[in-house]
Amino acid sequence: MKARVFTCNREAWPYHDVQEDIDKAKNQLSEGIVFRDSWSCGTIKQIKVGDQAYFYRVGNNPRGFFAYGRVVAAEIKHQSRLNTSGLQDLSEAYTDVYDDLRITFEWYSVVDYDKTLTPRALKNTGKFEECNFLYKQSGGSFSEKYIELLNSYWEQHTLKMVKQGHGAYTDPPNL
Repeated sequence: MKARVFTCNREAWPYHDVQEDIDKAKNQLSEGIVFRDSWSCGTIKQIKVGDQAYFYRVGNNPRGFFAYGRVVAAEIKHQSRLNTSGLQDLSEAYTDVYDDLRITFEWYSVVDYDKTLTPRALKNTGKFEECNFLYKQSGGSFSEKYIELLNSYWEQHTLKMVKQGHGAYTDPPNL
């Protein structure tokens, strides 16, 4: 299963309310309810239902990961492949809710936008030396060689942030 990285730069893009969505997700996750929404994926058309999904802050520091989840199927009435000419080959994950190419996701863990798991912290472990953390567009792949390590460090980081009141975590469903 692929791991995808979806980028967010609230200073440069119109997604200024990302912290509001994080707060909403934290509340829902603390009640055992996953947070579901859609996210722009640039021009990437190979994203599949079930792909792991990491959300990464770009732009101003602290750059890094702030949420984790999975790509899920969009509601049938909003699936791009069924409703948009020329997009029939897309997976069920793509939604036509907005005018850009977007996927549907669920978050299972999240930290505040300024409490990211930074590339520096990962590289300081000595285990990610060859890993590239320069994401230029949303929806790209994370190196499969490092995904199990990232999952482990993300869980540790998130649980630490939960204890400090800066995050929420729930076990992802078994797929």
